[in-house]
Amino acid sequence: MLLHASDYPHWHHGDGPGTLLGHLSPAERAQVLHGNAARLYGLPEEATSCAPTG
Repeated sequence: MLLHASDYPHWHHGDGPGTLLGHLSPAERAQVLHGNAARLYGLPEEATSCAPTG
């Protein structure tokens, strides 16, 4: 299991995450960016929009 996290806005490690994500298939990338954390924390598997609602 792999989860993505950052120390934004304190970015000191080049483009490591971009390089890693570039080597993954679209399905693997979706799991790293959302699916694995959703399963770990018991959240819905489908990503929902974070857009403001009002």
